[in-house]
Formats: sequence, C-alpha cells, structure tokens
Amino acid sequence: MTQLTITLSFPRPEEIQADCSLVSRQPFACDVSFSLAASLQIGPARLEGEPCPARPLEAPRYDYMPPAQRVCFPGSKGGRRLEFSYGGGLTGWAFSLDPVLRSLNIQSAWRPFDFPFPLDAATVQTQTTANSFVPFGRMEEGMWKLTTQFQGNPFDDLLASNFALIDLSRCSLAQGRALWACCRSPRELPALQAACRLYDQVLDFYQTQLYEPLKRPRQFLLSFSCQEDSGGYFTPRGMVATAMPQNLDRLIHWLAHEGAHAWCAGAPMGWQDWLNETTAEWSALLFALSQGKREFFRQTIERRRQGLADGGVIRTPDGAAPPDVHERGTILFYHLYKKYGREAIARLLRLYQTLPLPRTTEAFLAALSPLSPQIAADIDRNLNRSDFM
Repeated sequence: MTQLTITLSFPRPEEIQADCSLVSRQPFACDVSFSLAASLQIGPARLEGEPCPARPLEAPRYDYMPPAQRVCFPGSKGGRRLEFSYGGGLTGWAFSLDPVLRSLNIQSAWRPFDFPFPLDAATVQTQTTANSFVPFGRMEEGMWKLTTQFQGNPFDDLLASNFALIDLSRCSLAQGRALWACCRSPRELPALQAACRLYDQVLDFYQTQLYEPLKRPRQFLLSFSCQEDSGGYFTPRGMVATAMPQNLDRLIHWLAHEGAHAWCAGAPMGWQDWLNETTAEWSALLFALSQGKREFFRQTIERRRQGLADGGVIRTPDGAAPPDVHERGTILFYHLYKKYGREAIARLLRLYQTLPLPRTTEAFLAALSPLSPQIAADIDRNLNRSDFM
C-alpha cells in the first residue's frame, strides 16, 4: 500500500506550490505511470508509450506544467519513494488563493488519479498561520494536516475532497445540529445561518422517511462568496458553493440535492452519472413535496424540461456524459412518477443506494427487474430515446 503526502505553500496570493512524496511499503514493480487531471503535465517525464530511459541513480523529481493526460516516471521501478511538485496559478471557481480563504478542489487541481497501485492514505499539509484553521484537519509540528483514508471508508474519498485553509478572524461562521458552515463575505451570513437550520430538516427527512441513517461527522459547508450563485458540489465531508443562494426555495433545493449525494453516489462517470444526479434530484424533489411545495416542484420539473437538449439521449453512443445529464434523468423519473406514483420513486431511490459499488445502470436494472419488471423495462427502453414524454 502507498501513502501520498503533499505539502502546500502559497508564495503569492494567486499562486500555489505543492511538493509531493509518494511512498510505498513495497518497491514499485514497474515504472510508475499516472493518469492526471487534464490541466496538468509533468515536464521532464515522458508521455506513456514513449520508451523510459535508464534508471537514474537518485530518486526522480519532476515539475508539473500544463497540460497532458498521462505520464510515466522513468527509473521508479524498484524504488519506494517518488517526489514531484506543482507550482503556479490555479483557475476556476473551486479555487480561492486569497489570504482569507485558500482552498483547492483536490480532484481538479493537482491530484493524480487512476493509480496503478492501491493507496493507503493521502495527506495534505500546509504551514500554520495566525488564525488559520483547516476543517477536519489536525495541527502537528507547526503544520495543518488533512488525511484521507482509503480502507473502505465511503465518506472519505480523495476524489471528492476539498482542502481549505481558513482565516477564522476574517470569515463568517454558522452552525446547526447537522451542519457547520463558513463564508468569506459577511453579507452571506443570514443565508449561511438559514442553511444550518434548514439542513437539519432535510437530514431528518432523509434519515427517517427515505434512507437508512448514516454514521458520519457533522458536515461542513464552504461558500466562496462569489458575485453570483452558479452552483456547487458535494464532497464526503460536506458541500461547496460558489455563493449561498439568496432565494429560500433555491437554498432548500440546493441543500437537499447536494446533501442527498451522501446516499446518491457511486455510479461511474460518463453517461451513467445520470443515476447519481437523478437520484439526488428526486430526493430533493420528494423533500419539497413533503413540505407541501407543489408549485416549486412543478417549476423545477418545467425548468429541467426546458434544459433538455434536442435529440439527446441518456445512454450516449460514445459513453460520454450527456450535456443535460441532470435534466434528462430527472424528466425520465418524472415520467415514472406520473405513471407509478411517488412511493415507486422512493423505492427506486432506496434500491439504488443499497447497491454495491460501482453502482452501474446494469446492476440497478438487474436488481430492479425481479421487484418491478415493468418499471425496469420502462427505464431501459427510455435510456436510448430522445423524447420519452
């Protein structure tokens, strides 16, 4: 098994430096090869398919430079340690490198994924500064450290983690029974406090009326306080938002959708992501119905219908995710909702989250067929149709 440790530093507010050590308990059986986020490349290394030169006498060290997708570390065979680094700016709303909130999305910033060997754990660490705090981190020897385990823990997956170094003296904080939250701008504090209250209601519905309760730490919500609310995402430790929605119904729906991903996850990326997003969306819609929000339910369905792309299908021929993956799966389940009723949808959601990983469409339909063959056939038939309404 292998430990990946990354030490972060911030030479300037807009730049980040990551020095990484990959240490294995056993010698690498072959030259190490990584699949990387599309925005990264290791400069001196050779792209896979090119011959690797003879092994150097010292541990190889390479620098990240954008962009390529797969690289080979020549000379790593037989060794136990590999060092590499990334330096430069980051782009995208999932990153914030100002002194108040320094945060990066591990998956899309620098994390190499698709390792050819198993990982035990990954640790991200950075120097401690005045008033600094890392959610779920620990302070050791002047460093904030955040460790992710990989030993069957479904709520601690590096592919969906977010590392945040927060200046507590300059950020706004709020907390509820099931959620604690942070934002950069004081103007968002009322929405942040509302989110903590509302998430208690969402979680009560999920854990008493829809799903089996989960044993997990209190969730963390991080808002980047951007100029406009353009979305967010779920991580096993909580949720990340560009900005807190100011409309109450929109805030409730966002919390319910992202919070549902604690149960509604596990399908492979690509076209099968329709399962993750459809089950999360319909969890949120069932919560809205439980609160008597029928008009909001109707408006959400109509908004999803308006977002459908002409001629698109869920099960794409090339296996890629359809551009309207959220919309198309939601409308397919709306077709089922009208035909079979609300409780049938609830049973589909419960069935999906009980499947073993990976939760593929094939496995979902195979589990559903003995229980509801008509619904299973209806879903399978409409995966290839551009218009099933």
